[in-house]
Amino acid sequence: MVALLCLAQTRSRADTPERDPPVAASVGSGVALGLGSLFAGGLVLGLAAQDERDYVQKRVGFHVIIDGLFLAPIVSHLIAREWKRAVVFGAINLALGSVALGLLEGTDSLLDSGEAGPRITFGAAVALELIVAAVGVADSLFAGERAAERRRKQARIPVLPGVGMPRTGQGLVFTLGGPL
Repeated sequence: MVALLCLAQTRSRADTPERDPPVAASVGSGVALGLGSLFAGGLVLGLAAQDERDYVQKRVGFHVIIDGLFLAPIVSHLIAREWKRAVVFGAINLALGSVALGLLEGTDSLLDSGEAGPRITFGAAVALELIVAAVGVADSLFAGERAAERRRKQARIPVLPGVGMPRTGQGLVFTLGGPL
């Protein structure tokens, strides 16, 4: 049953021409997710600042921020139907988020008063994740242009000159080939 549904959907997709990706929805979703996670995580961190000993609440705030920044470019590129770009930006942010969360969970005094090395590494990982997330969401702005370029390349039928012998004698023959 599932195979039939997949086959029907694949066949219907092949029959219809590729539409432009929803660029506004993809960028809007990525921005909303990124800024929403920064706002929500900042709110949790702000509430935790009232009680300086509430280390769990501070960690939760950073988890919200880091996880939202990880997901923002992925969601943005998935809505724009750019699977490979979602994987690339997701892999980079996964590595940066893993470093930040590993330090956050593995170091007891990271957020209060710890050694400079882990604190600098944590801050750099979060800052780089923010930059990569912003670049990833901004990259979704060009999804429509990339889709048009792909359609243009697929629509081209190159004519390749070749020498052949038609039945009437020798001459120049043109053949239709696939994409170059």
